[in-house]
Amino acid sequence: MPPDTLNASIACESTSSVRRSWRAWVIGPFEVLFAMALIVWLLTLPALFDWYYPALRVSPHPNDASQVVRWLAGNKVERALYLATVDGKLRAKELRHFSDVRRVFRNLPQVVAGLGLVLSIAALALRPSRQELARAQVSGLTFWAVLLLTVGGLAWWNWALFFAWVHHPFFGDTSWRLPDNCYSLQLFPGWFWRVMAATVLLTPAAALACLAWLLRPRQKVVST
Repeated sequence: MPPDTLNASIACESTSSVRRSWRAWVIGPFEVLFAMALIVWLLTLPALFDWYYPALRVSPHPNDASQVVRWLAGNKVERALYLATVDGKLRAKELRHFSDVRRVFRNLPQVVAGLGLVLSIAALALRPSRQELARAQVSGLTFWAVLLLTVGGLAWWNWALFFAWVHHPFFGDTSWRLPDNCYSLQLFPGWFWRVMAATVLLTPAAALACLAWLLRPRQKVVST
């Protein structure tokens, strides 16, 4: 092959490789963000909550916990939540905190829809091949690993500060600072939040790993 033709072929292959890598890095991280947002939203749905919460056995008050989640999904006033719980009663500060939580929860469908729309537009505009989709899953897993290491590192470095950083943008300075003996922490103790965090963080990685396996290059069978 002439040198000029060889150089042109190498340049073309290099450009094609960069294009495939760029497409993968556009799609993969958005897949992770979309999956995480979708899982958070699903976990807040009363019907699903009533299924998984009793199975976790994190609290002896599943009915009151269900009442809280149903209140979060509705439009009733704080007094209605106060009256709905039977085994224990929420304090005024706890009720205000749940009002803040409901305000955040109401944005979850829009966040999921927005990320889903961006992901759909990217897929339609880029029209990735099967190989590029497989690369996207690897890019998504890499993005997920960096995110996990960053979040985990910050939490390990200073848990109290990290906890404050996570809560402050959504709930302000004081709404989420509840006493250790409050009824909210009996309904939703630390074990519950660890399970929820693991679900939100690990499920996208499992989904992307499965997709990467399904999209892997297929070996051609050579007949003899």
